[in-house]
Amino acid sequence: MRNVETDQLRYFYGSLGNARMLDFAVLISNQDDLRSFLEDICDFDMRERIERPDTKWVPVTIINIIFFVSLLPYIPVGCRVNVS
Repeated sequence: MRNVETDQLRYFYGSLGNARMLDFAVLISNQDDLRSFLEDICDFDMRERIERPDTKWVPVTIINIIFFVSLLPYIPVGCRVNVS
């Protein structure tokens, strides 16, 4: 991030609590689900979701993204589909 007044740069580290990309878990159980998820991710603007100290800090570039993926066999999480 860059301060628009001072040009100071700051590295923003996103974690589970401060920069979620999605508001809900996504179930991917087939190729169509994966394709749809990837399309949604490509259209997503992470800069809108970053928590800034104040409006003087603006995103410059995103250099890394971490996805947490869980395989939960036979445990549907928020969905009625049985993942196996």
